[in-house]
Amino acid sequence: MMLFSVMTGCDQVNIYSLTEPTETMTFQNQKTLVPTAIDSPTVTVQWFPATATPRPLSTPTAFPTKDMKPDVGEVLLEDVFLNENFWQTFRSDQGNAVISNNELTTFRSDQGNAVISNNELTLAIQFSAGSIASFLDYHPKTDYYLSVDVTLPICSDSSDYYGVFFRYGDKDNYDRFLINCQGQTRVEQRYGGKMLPLADWSVNGQIRSGGPQKFTLGMRIKGETLRFFINDVFLYETKDSLLKSGAIGLLANSQGVSPISVSFSNFKIYDLR
Repeated sequence: MMLFSVMTGCDQVNIYSLTEPTETMTFQNQKTLVPTAIDSPTVTVQWFPATATPRPLSTPTAFPTKDMKPDVGEVLLEDVFLNENFWQTFRSDQGNAVISNNELTTFRSDQGNAVISNNELTLAIQFSAGSIASFLDYHPKTDYYLSVDVTLPICSDSSDYYGVFFRYGDKDNYDRFLINCQGQTRVEQRYGGKMLPLADWSVNGQIRSGGPQKFTLGMRIKGETLRFFINDVFLYETKDSLLKSGAIGLLANSQGVSPISVSFSNFKIYDLR
């Protein structure tokens, strides 16, 4: 209740009000309420949570690489291409097979000479389609390991190839190991005039496409088992149960699109124990 006084003349009139005055509402910015422990449990943010201790990586056990030519013995023949009588050499319209004399003389004196020989047998075909080969005037025993260094100056067309004849009887009966200008390898057999692939074209990781490049080719020929190597790295094994022995030759083939030139050096044949 509130009391008001009003003056009228000499008298004072008191007026009583039974109603409380309306309270003035003050509006304030609403605040976001944060839950208390009564409403919900307090959440603690872990900025750097603990991580489980990592398990050690599994390290593969190293095993020695199996020796794929454990029985290579003494050298039966070593040819550094000083003697042209060992190989067929020729010059023709189809191509050339020549032995190049790359001797480097370091000194000559009355006491003696120091000469480094780097002779090679080079097979070259210039812009003509066809095959050429040079055969060794030596027939190895049935079982042997062959090693020869191959230098490839020019080899660009993917269909051209080069390689080694072995167990060569005649033009209708032989085996051969081939490498094309893409760096792929193949083993094939011609028997009774029919060609039989023993291992089809495949990449090997040792020979790149084209030239120039140099590598060592290896072949282990033992009974039916034929194994092939590049830079002493084993490529694969295949079988030949038809041919037993024969001559060895080096070959090159061109489709006539571009020239091919391949040189062979440090030719060796080893006995198998």
